[in-house]
Amino acid sequence: MISTCFVIMGFNIKTNEDGKEYNLDLSYSEIIKPVLDFYKLNYVRADEIMIAEMIDDSMYKFLLSADLVIADITTLNANALYELGVRYALKPYSTIIIGSTDTKIPFDLSHVRIFRYKHDGAQIKHDECIKIIGSLKTVIKNIMDNTTPLIDSPVYKFLSNLEPPRYKYISDTNYFENNIKRFKSEESLGSLIHFAYQKRDAGCFKEAITLYKKALKISKDEYIIKEIAVCMYQEGTYQSYYDALNFLNKNIKIESTINPEVLKTLGTIYKNLWLKKRITEFADQALACYEKSFILLKTYNSGLNYGFMLLVMSYINQESINQKFYMWSQYIYSKTKEICLEKYDVDDYWTNASLAECCLVLDEKNDYKKYLELSKLCYFETEKEKKWKNEKTRKQLNDIKKMIQKIKYNN
Repeated sequence: MISTCFVIMGFNIKTNEDGKEYNLDLSYSEIIKPVLDFYKLNYVRADEIMIAEMIDDSMYKFLLSADLVIADITTLNANALYELGVRYALKPYSTIIIGSTDTKIPFDLSHVRIFRYKHDGAQIKHDECIKIIGSLKTVIKNIMDNTTPLIDSPVYKFLSNLEPPRYKYISDTNYFENNIKRFKSEESLGSLIHFAYQKRDAGCFKEAITLYKKALKISKDEYIIKEIAVCMYQEGTYQSYYDALNFLNKNIKIESTINPEVLKTLGTIYKNLWLKKRITEFADQALACYEKSFILLKTYNSGLNYGFMLLVMSYINQESINQKFYMWSQYIYSKTKEICLEKYDVDDYWTNASLAECCLVLDEKNDYKKYLELSKLCYFETEKEKKWKNEKTRKQLNDIKKMIQKIKYNN
């Protein structure tokens, strides 16, 4: 009888080898959970059991004792692939792999059945969810109905005489069910990150930092490190940006990182250090980080950052080359506007605010006013959230207006 499932996958936003971002939590909440809830299985994802006091061998016990494992390898996350390999070595059957259609499957997994679905990065379309959910329901039903389990582990397929191990201190099912409540708590990695993000989005940055630092004791994931730095500089002072830079430098090799989210954060820090002190080296560093981030991500946020720094370079350079930077910034802002409009959501604050910024640089006055007004009409959870988002947008737009005025005057 199938009653338990362990879910192998990354968490939050991760990037693949091409630099594309994927919100993996969407895959978990919109695809995997509905299937497991349908069959009333007792399930857990790795980050939901990771706590500061977690026993080292518990992960392996869960991988062994789970009746079923679903592994999402969309971003080829190293931890997920490692855990999948462990599962394949421990259990001959009842392991299901899913992944995005964009995922470049490694050779060693190319002969394994993988259920593919289209993940757009920030969203998964409803029809796509229905389709993959149907496929997973069918394969799980087949596993449940088969009295003789079919081997799906390549280890046991190719080593046909291999006997699966048994751990004498636990039964294959009891360990999972007996220990899941003990590990799954509000102090798990997943819960801490979830609550921290809620605080961050509501503008409660000090509280968010406290929660993220608790999570950092469990995992040194670059996502957590980056999030702490982002919260640190929200105070907006030169010292807060400088402290955030030092924090990143202590925890990540920033000079060689190709993590687009870290690059974006570094660019923001360097940009604001330049705005505070007008030191050209900061502007050069910001431009380099944002350029790499835009090349990797091709998102509207990375485009806005790159375009802004091109404006800065036009603003601070000599007349002979500032026009080149200005024209290139307009090109990047036009591409960014296209990206925004591809998935436009009238109720999304940042999309409207970003379109307003693009239209300001492109001198599209009517559209600038339209999108700015629409951003102000968006829903906010709290007045504090509304205030910090509006103030951030207002400051960005005012900085751009001042730079464009000087650039045009000099030309």
